Amino acid sequence: MKRLECLMAIGPMLTDEPVITNIGPTRAEWEFVRPSDANLYQAGLGNVLPVSLGIALCLEKSKVVALDGDGSILLFPGALATAASQAAPNLLLIVFDNEAYESTGGQATATGRGTDLEAVARGFGWSKTATARTVEEFAEAVRCALCEDGPHMVVAKVQIAGGRKDLPADWRPSSMDGKENKYRFARYMEAVWGRNVLRGPEYASGHSPHVKRKQ
Repeated sequence: MKRLECLMAIGPMLTDEPVITNIGPTRAEWEFVRPSDANLYQAGLGNVLPVSLGIALCLEKSKVVALDGDGSILLFPGALATAASQAAPNLLLIVFDNEAYESTGGQATATGRGTDLEAVARGFGWSKTATARTVEEFAEAVRCALCEDGPHMVVAKVQIAGGRKDLPADWRPSSMDGKENKYRFARYMEAVWGRNVLRGPEYASGHSPHVKRKQ
């Protein structure tokens, strides 16, 4: 199955939930499926789960979805242990495992030589996990995860994508760069969820009610 097919299957399941994506083609594919200021694109290799966990811990009223990859998880597997110990019930980690570093030429990852990411996660303490090999299995696993407390991890065994060939020929990703995306996402968090992201803390004005000022 293809990653884009999986994303298109779950797109209708998500409304205004924050979604954090991996680097590479996942960014363009998810923007095609659900263009939204609720998307934080290209969190960085190894950083998708840590960033998503942080957002989940401060945003208890919404599911937070991480769109990660096997190469990214393998770079920082310790994040799986941290996420398991923090046990954020609203965290959904989706790992698209194509057994390759797709963006840099398709070099093989360890998952193509026997590493089982679901088993690794369970070893770290994740109890709600699944591995999907068809779009139907994937969609059902995500649907269940969105309806139940987690954290959940869904590994999707996908083929290496065809890049732009998988997207409509007349579609173009936005010209938004990382800085603009950051500010859009932060303002979304403030407007929709009431979280203080860009507004300066009280001590920035020289006074904090939590710190006793000298007389």
